[in-house]
Amino acid sequence: MNSVIKLENLNKSFGSLQVLKNINIEFEKNKTYGLLGRNGAGKTTLLKLLAEHMNPTSGRISRNIVSDDSITTGVFYCSSIDSQMHMYKVDKLLKISSTLHDKWNWELCNNLIKLFNIPRDKFIKKLPSGLQNALNIVIAFSCDCPVLLFDEVHVNLDAVNRHNFYELLRNEYLIENKTIIFSTHFIDEASILFDSILLIKQHEIAHHIPMDDYQDNAFIVSGNSNSIHPVIREKSILNIKTLGSQGEYAVFDSMTHKDLEKINTLGGKVSMLPLQDWFIYIHKHNIDI
Repeated sequence: MNSVIKLENLNKSFGSLQVLKNINIEFEKNKTYGLLGRNGAGKTTLLKLLAEHMNPTSGRISRNIVSDDSITTGVFYCSSIDSQMHMYKVDKLLKISSTLHDKWNWELCNNLIKLFNIPRDKFIKKLPSGLQNALNIVIAFSCDCPVLLFDEVHVNLDAVNRHNFYELLRNEYLIENKTIIFSTHFIDEASILFDSILLIKQHEIAHHIPMDDYQDNAFIVSGNSNSIHPVIREKSILNIKTLGSQGEYAVFDSMTHKDLEKINTLGGKVSMLPLQDWFIYIHKHNIDI
């Protein structure tokens, strides 16, 4: 495994409130991770720990990051722009940022400023929140750090700039050899970007799944309930919808070729369970049938 950051038995508490419990995971080079969880699950805390913006209460963080930067650690945490930066004009902040990163790419920076349509001569505090976030995205890619952490930075972007952001994350030249961890609530539209998904539930890692494995184990099975149910009764069923004799089952389990053939023979249909639906169902109580 080409591990870049490894977390072992990591815990983080704020006073008596435990925010992360016994986190064990390795993040690899050249992969994009979708970090999922409900509000308050601990996503931002995890990202800030990875960025060394705070220290764990206990446990260990090991880093194997090769960076040319003489000042930074090779990890860029990208969220809303710090309010202390609001006093600067856009161009001034870009110049300051360029001095902190030895591999700063001005050509890319200038192109991205045009792509996101950010006025360079305006004070940051005068920019809409979406353009402030877009500016931080520009800085993240321009600094060329090997580890990029995006903490819901796309939330306030308009539809065009959110699309632009996703296209950057799909650009093989820009993301080559990088480790990207991407926290989002826009689950379905961002899922195509993920190599793996990481779900934090009740402050613990509940699931860490490569997307290939997810696609092999997450299904919507629909058809006549009396016919279909016996085929999947032993599977892990996350949710059931019924209308008359018809049923739709969200299955999170392996399905053999024989299972799929039988469902087809019975007039049923099988499709992939959308990731956002899986996220919603995984937070509900399992249904005992």
